[in-house]
Amino acid sequence: MFLIAYAKMQIACLIILLYIALNYFYECHKYGRQSTQSFYDEILGISIATVILDGISACTVNFPDVIPKWFNLLVHAGFFIGLNTFIFLLFRYLRKGIRKQKQSLQTKIFLYLPWGISNILILLFIPFLHFRTGIWTDYSMGLSAQTCFIVGFIYILECVYELHHAWRYIGMSKRISLLTFIAVLAVVCSIQAICPETLITSLGITIVTIGIYLNLENPAFDELQRNYDAMVVGFADLVENRDENTGGHIKRTSEYVRIIVKQLRDRRVYEERVTVDFTENVIKAAPLHDIGKIATPDAILTKPGKLTDEEYEIMKQHVIKGSEMLEGVLRNMNDKDYKEIAYEVCRYHHEKWNGKGYPDGLANYAIPLSARIMAVADVFDAISQKRCYRDAMPLDKCFQIIAEGSGKDFDPEVVNAFFAVREEAERICMEYREK
Repeated sequence: MFLIAYAKMQIACLIILLYIALNYFYECHKYGRQSTQSFYDEILGISIATVILDGISACTVNFPDVIPKWFNLLVHAGFFIGLNTFIFLLFRYLRKGIRKQKQSLQTKIFLYLPWGISNILILLFIPFLHFRTGIWTDYSMGLSAQTCFIVGFIYILECVYELHHAWRYIGMSKRISLLTFIAVLAVVCSIQAICPETLITSLGITIVTIGIYLNLENPAFDELQRNYDAMVVGFADLVENRDENTGGHIKRTSEYVRIIVKQLRDRRVYEERVTVDFTENVIKAAPLHDIGKIATPDAILTKPGKLTDEEYEIMKQHVIKGSEMLEGVLRNMNDKDYKEIAYEVCRYHHEKWNGKGYPDGLANYAIPLSARIMAVADVFDAISQKRCYRDAMPLDKCFQIIAEGSGKDFDPEVVNAFFAVREEAERICMEYREK
């Protein structure tokens, strides 16, 4: 019991972390979420292990005459490596949360090398670790501890760089959360490095781990988001199903958008813009692109023949009316970035690369990227499926039309990405084909 007196804070942190872990895995099971779909389960596991080792080392360091030196050194080595790994996993988590793209061999080496080298140095220098007597508690000093903190600060700086690099393209709530986590870790590491007797490392680990759970990894919040997304798709389906020939339009165009964005990300095209948040938002917004057709008269929407010039002008109003509807419906929504992308997809998906589209005649990069992606998906689906006024075109002809529109109707980079996933696009087309 006397030993435990030196680890009261670590014990409190451990109890909290175990409570969070039980809730997290219970909610993952309850809502059918795979805990391994992010690095959070790894962060949670290493945080618990590191806090345990921190508590043990806080006890053993105060009794060097009783505790064998080899055991003391072993516990400290485990703690230093655990802290090192926690910061490394946090960096990976943050980077994946912003970029979420395939990593080249060079990138992997860049990410893993400081972590691997520092762990080797920790083990090499651990025999030279020495213990000092403080006012409240004894503490350890040596190159192993210093190596751990130096590499920790390296990863913290890299986290700051990654966050700054993608600052404009991630949601405000995620910005605040990630910035807070980095700040907490930096402050704790600074205090611990300057005043090693404080032994507050476990407190920083616990705050960051809880913060990630509450703000970014709560399965209950994910379930609410899935329910919201299902409602959006259902509402969009109701609008689309006014025309009996467009039942699968929502599913197909959303899938086309998904594979195009994924390919842009993998090819590192528009790398700064195509972040994780952008990817998720444009996919979620895709079903809303034709929401304005709810205001289009049935006589025009379901007309079996070619529209007159007057009817076509009325049809073109669906992008304006739809974007105005979304402004009203989403006005009180907190996610500013999603609202913006939903508006862009709805209003600008009929704009053309050469400026001859509608409603605003935007051209080239003035057209939001989300709308440029939606344009390719929408046109391909329109010509590849049967409509009330014509039969579906052969797939080869459809791809030819998209290719001919590159640089005129469509962003060439988006077209290139679409052709890179042609086989998958053909599969989607056939899977949800209109009868």
